[in-house]
Amino acid sequence: MMFFIGDNVIYNHEEYFVHFIYDSEYLEISKEKNKMSNCILVHKSEIELKK
Repeated sequence: MMFFIGDNVIYNHEEYFVHFIYDSEYLEISKEKNKMSNCILVHKSEIELKK
């Protein structure tokens, strides 16, 4: 599956936006974050609070 920054992603029945995409060498770092393969996901509610 291929994701791009800004994409909407449904993960565990919640809506997220792809915030950052790691190169494979940074995959270890992403394990500590909300992750789906090599992406940091930001929950939709967090985005709406920042507007």
